[in-house]
Formats: sequence, C-alpha cells, structure tokens
Amino acid sequence: MVEHELSDLSTGPIGHDKNGGKKGDYLSNEHSPNNEASPNKEDSLNNEDSPNNEDSSDKVQKQVSYHFQQEPSGALKLDLTMAWIGVFLAFADDTFVFTTYGTIASQFGHGSMGPWLVTAYNLGFAVSLPVWQYGRVCDIYGYRYPIQAAYLIFCIGCAMSGFAVNLWIAIVGRFLSGVGGSGMTDLLVVIVNVLRSYISIVMTIAVPVGAPLGGALTQWIGWRWAFVLQIPMGLFCLAMASWRLRIVKKRSDAQNKGEVSPRPDFNFLGIFLLGLCVASIMTICQFSGELRSKLTIGLPIASSIFFVSVLLFGINERCWTNAPLIPIKLLKTNHIGAMYLAQILLLFSYGGISSHITEFWIRTKNYNNGLAAACILPVVFGNVLSAFISSRIVQKTGRYKIILIAGCMVAIASNALIAGRWPHRPLFCDMIFYAGMGLGVGAIFVCTFSALSVSVPSQMTATAMTNYYLCQQLGLVVGVSVVSSASRAVFEKDLSQDIPLSKDKSQLVGHVLNDFRFAFTLSEEIQSIVRNGFLQSFGVMAAISCGGLVLVLLICLKVPEKPLGK
Repeated sequence: MVEHELSDLSTGPIGHDKNGGKKGDYLSNEHSPNNEASPNKEDSLNNEDSPNNEDSSDKVQKQVSYHFQQEPSGALKLDLTMAWIGVFLAFADDTFVFTTYGTIASQFGHGSMGPWLVTAYNLGFAVSLPVWQYGRVCDIYGYRYPIQAAYLIFCIGCAMSGFAVNLWIAIVGRFLSGVGGSGMTDLLVVIVNVLRSYISIVMTIAVPVGAPLGGALTQWIGWRWAFVLQIPMGLFCLAMASWRLRIVKKRSDAQNKGEVSPRPDFNFLGIFLLGLCVASIMTICQFSGELRSKLTIGLPIASSIFFVSVLLFGINERCWTNAPLIPIKLLKTNHIGAMYLAQILLLFSYGGISSHITEFWIRTKNYNNGLAAACILPVVFGNVLSAFISSRIVQKTGRYKIILIAGCMVAIASNALIAGRWPHRPLFCDMIFYAGMGLGVGAIFVCTFSALSVSVPSQMTATAMTNYYLCQQLGLVVGVSVVSSASRAVFEKDLSQDIPLSKDKSQLVGHVLNDFRFAFTLSEEIQSIVRNGFLQSFGVMAAISCGGLVLVLLICLKVPEKPLGK
C-alpha cells in the first residue's frame, strides 16, 4: 500500500547511499571484494526470530544467495525493468478486479459470488507471505528458483482466470495469482535491496491504479484478455530472472563454512490453518448473504470448520511450533498488537466499500464498465495525494499522531455522508465523498506505518513487517466478504418485499442479484424498485465501513506517539 514509501526514507539515488557516497553497484554489499566480513544489516532479518537468535541481535550473519550479475548500466536498466514490472503486476492485481468482478461473475450467472474473485487473490497473497517472508525460502534454494516459481505460478493463475469455463476455475486462478504475486513482491524487495525505495514507489502507484486499469481494459478488450495480457509480461520477467540471476555455491557448501544460519522452520500447519480460517469466513459470509439458499447445511458446516480451525491455529501457535506466524511476544510489545488490529479494521472498512463502487454506478445508472471503473478515480487521487503530503509532513516534523487522527476523522465523515446521502437519488458530483475517503485512508496508511516502524524492536523487524502486510490482506478479505454479505442480504430482502407477487418472482430476484444489468431489461417500475433497494443496501455498506473507521480512531487515540528518529 501507500505506506511503502516511508520504508526507505534514507535511501538515496541509484548507486549512492544517503550521505552521497557511491555504492559502486546495486547489489548487496556482501558481494563486493573488500566486504567479506561486513554483512548488510538486512541480512540478519531472515532468522532474527529463531530461538537461537532472539537474544543475540547484535550478531549478524552473512546471507548466501543469488543476485543479479554485475554488468554495465544497460543491464541494470533491464534488471530494474523486470523488478518494476513484477511488483506492478503483483500490487495492481490486488485491486485489479475491484471494478470488474461483477461483470465476470454475471457472465457465469453467479453475480453474488463476484467478491470471491477479489478475496481469492488476497487469500493466496496472505497465506503465502510467511513462506516468502523476507526471502526466507531463499535461505534454502537461493533466489533464482523461488523467483522463477513465483512468476510461473502468477502466470498460471492469470491463464486459469482468463480461460476459465466456470467461475470456480477463475477463483482458483485468482488464488494462484495471489500466491505468485506475494512471492514476486517479497523476493524482489530482497534481491534489489539497495533500490527498495524505488520499488516502493511502484507499489504506491500500482495499488490504486489497479482498479481503474482493470475496468478500462475490460471495457476495451474484455475481461478475459485483461487477464491474458498479464501473461507475456510475467513470462518476460521470468525469462529475465532466468538470465540475469546468477547461481552461487550451494547452501550445504556454504553452511559447512559457517556462512549461513541453519535451515529455517516453516510453519506449514499454521499457514494451512490460517488459510482454512479465512476461507471458512468467506464461505460463512456467502451462505449468510443468500436468504434464498437451500444449502442450509452449508452454514453450520462452514461455522464448525471455522471454530475448529481457529482453535487448532491458536494451539499450534502457542504449543506446537517453534516458528509462530504471529508471535505473542511481538503483539505485546509497544502496542504492536493494537496497530495490527487497526490495520485489519482499516482494510476491512476501505476494501468493503471501495470494492463496490463500480457495482453502485452500474446498478443505479447502467454505466458501461469503463465509465463505472472511472468512478473510483477520486479514491485513487485522494489516496495518492494524501499519502504524498502526509509522508512529507511526517518526514519534516517527525510527528504523525495528529495527522493520523485527522485522517480518521476525514474518512469517517466521508463514509457518514455517503451512508446518509446516497440512498436519496445519487448524483455524479457526490463522488467528492469518495475523494474524502481516499484522503483520509491515505493519511492513515502512512501514519500507521510510521508508528509501527518506530515501535518494532530491531531484532523483530522482518516478522513484524510480514505480519503487518498479512493483517492488511486479512482485513481486505474479511471486509469484502462481510460487507458484500450484509448488503446482499438487505438488497434481497427489499426486493422480495417490494417486487409484486408473481409466479416468477423468486426467479426474477435471483436474476437481479446475479446480473448487475438485468434490471435494465425490465419495466420502469421494477427498475425503480431494484434501484431503491440497492441504494438502501449501499447505505449499509457505508455504515459498516464508518463503524470500522470509528474503531480505528479509538485504537489510534489509545496508542501513544513515539517521535520518529528517537
């Protein structure tokens, strides 16, 4: 998200450090001829939370890995192009179907399941984060093979989504794309660690741009080609990684010489249980939002799976693993647990309403995909502008809490205005409320990241940052699922009550729910009923989002401010 820009405030231009000294190359210092005994600080992060390292944070170990071959500046540009394209694809795909999931799901006759196309990507991204964590898997296999695997998985996911013959195949494709996108992001940040701030700029741009870009491509070339178009770019990055990443000595040889730490533990059971928890929440929301569903047995089954998986996850984290995904010690340190909760609630609120903006304008005004996607641009501009201004203020003053509180207030006010205003004949000019929401959320992202950066002990940085992004993905998944479920239930209830009784009423309601544009083929009277029903349901979305932001504000008021740089 936008907070990535702050992660490397001290990083200078290409090839130079923050004091202006020339680095000589964009590779890690460990490969310079005169630097055999001076490992980079980042290299200590991969194993910082293992039992043997927790009390010896001053001891840094040298990381043996694959890096780009040292060649002239022309080759450097190719390497950066690969990195930028990969990161852009991964983060743009995070919101790529915000504006098109309704079109895709409606084509398969399952419009109510459209949000799964959004949440499946975030679920794949979230559950694979602990595996890729700060190049953790590279401690075993080096960089070439993991980054190749990440690009390949991403391309396979895009192909499955683009050529899907039913909605479930498209959803599985989105999940695989999320797994690949997670690896592409985390590994590239480690490989090009000196230029991380430049990659962070791409991340900042890609997330808000993904939604309108997906809508525009769908309008111009169709949603299938919008997915397929990403495959050649992914394959280009795969080819570049195969060519440009060099292989060094094997881990076993390096370990015999004492150059690397022991093989890290992978908490695969914890990852599986976490994914099962989130997937069961998605399923519960799906069943809860379908009042007409005859699969009533599905709700208690999904609920049982959720409670069992949560219980087992807690036991595993506490007793069964030496590498917990979310260490209790970290949550109790400097209010970090409260900051994580704020991130979950923030993405819950932001994702819950912003993922339905396009649906709103399609159902109420019958805008085409391109124009409906453009309606999310005020959020994009507000988000980016606020992130830029807030980051500069934080850098200059070293204070962030006042900006954080102001951002919460702006976002709350904007959502409250949406909840109160739009159930009554929405106007195009009312999209200024979207801009206000973007302004508030952008400031919150920057300031919460700043608060976390000064609160995390140096020996826990890698785990803390991974959990920070994990909380964002989980918040987005749960937010989209819960808000979609609640609004769909309200919408269906209003339709069932207001549409005149007829023998085809149940079938008519089903078509309206599963096809965003179906109502415009009906009479004016039915169109008016559908429009009013959806406006009421959208007010519920805004109200839920507003409630989540109020909780974020309360948490932010409780967390004390720590001046940056102290």
